[in-house]
Amino acid sequence: MKKLLLTLTFAVFCISSYAQENYQDRLTNYFIRAATQEFDLNKRQQRKIANARTEMAETYMETAQRQKKFLITEDGKNERNLAANKKYYDALSDIIDRPFSEIQPFLNRMRIELKNVK
Repeated sequence: MKKLLLTLTFAVFCISSYAQENYQDRLTNYFIRAATQEFDLNKRQQRKIANARTEMAETYMETAQRQKKFLITEDGKNERNLAANKKYYDALSDIIDRPFSEIQPFLNRMRIELKNVK
């Protein structure tokens, strides 16, 4: 009985982990397609943006887990997320080779559109 319960728990964990990764991949792919259309990106730029988005998402998830385990406070979480945002936006600006002020309208539009990606 213990083995069955342990096996089922492990299976649910693996499935939910895969689903979360798959969802993050869909968000990243949607963002990259839109950015490619908006800014005429090449394959190298697309890969760099994918890496930067993945790094930001991993930082967000790690920070949320640390807060749930009471390893950091709400303020600490906000600081880490703000630092991840700044690093991502700086990288995005460098990759696209445009100032952040030109990219910001696109990012605002993406925030709205990405909420509807399933």
